Amino acid sequence: MAHRHTRGGIITAFTGIGLILLGFNLTPVLTGMGLLVTCIGAGIFVADYWLPQPLAPQEIAGIVSAFAGAGLTLLGLYLTPVLAGVGLLVTAIGSGIFIAFHFFPSKK
Repeated sequence: MAHRHTRGGIITAFTGIGLILLGFNLTPVLTGMGLLVTCIGAGIFVADYWLPQPLAPQEIAGIVSAFAGAGLTLLGLYLTPVLAGVGLLVTAIGSGIFIAFHFFPSKK
């Protein structure tokens, strides 16, 4: 069944948007967490809806990891540069996983 995770990705992204809006009233940390959750939801949506189907689980994990890394980078901008650096590292690893499994599939 194609697009089975699209709804979950959209719900997760909008939950993150809600956290961002709540964080504007309470604390910047909550805003940063909302950015992280929104990026994860966007990664799930992109992996399931926009990319050609079927994707291997490793490809989906790579895409979601890349978006989560972007979210960690945004969270790090609110908290500490070290966390932003970790986010960039996670983004690079997730992108590498997707590229490795998508463009260089294992031969069986």
